[in-house]
Amino acid sequence: MARKNKAFRGACPSSFASSFIGSSAILAVLTRAAMSGMPTALGRAGETHELVDVILFMCSDNASFVAGTNHVVDGGRLCMYRPYVPPKD
Repeated sequence: MARKNKAFRGACPSSFASSFIGSSAILAVLTRAAMSGMPTALGRAGETHELVDVILFMCSDNASFVAGTNHVVDGGRLCMYRPYVPPKD
């Protein structure tokens, strides 16, 4: 598809705090507080603008040489996971 001037890019978000998480302002504040201890390298959930910035980059001319990629936007959460090793009997 790159020869046809089409580039495929994806965003793989983790947990993000946004106004869409609750129908009321109080619920949104409580949910954000609960998400503040998210198991990420940054120790918090992402803010909506942090995901939007990555998506805007992927749609811009600045990403003209970026193709066929997935951008993980998770505050370092992916690098914190370790593979499961079953206990030895």
